[in-house]
Amino acid sequence: MKVWRKLKLNKNFDSKILDNGDALKQLLARSRYFLHKNKSKWTKNQTQFAGLLFELYPDIQKAYRLIQELTGIFENTKDKMPDFCKINQTA
Repeated sequence: MKVWRKLKLNKNFDSKILDNGDALKQLLARSRYFLHKNKSKWTKNQTQFAGLLFELYPDIQKAYRLIQELTGIFENTKDKMPDFCKINQTA
């Protein structure tokens, strides 16, 4: 048996349970669905999950915000360079 399997079998792992009753792994798994959507299209549950996720991982929140800004640039503007400069300054 490989060493890592022995360690895995002998070690008890306590997963952190969040306020909503989910384990951290469950929250991360659910987040991949709503992070592809615009915030305005999130359900009530997705909004709660996002709040927990962004509280635990502020870098994910920053990345989500930047992605939404880029999406807005590509969907709504013809001249993209001024908007790219704005995003670069806020990042």
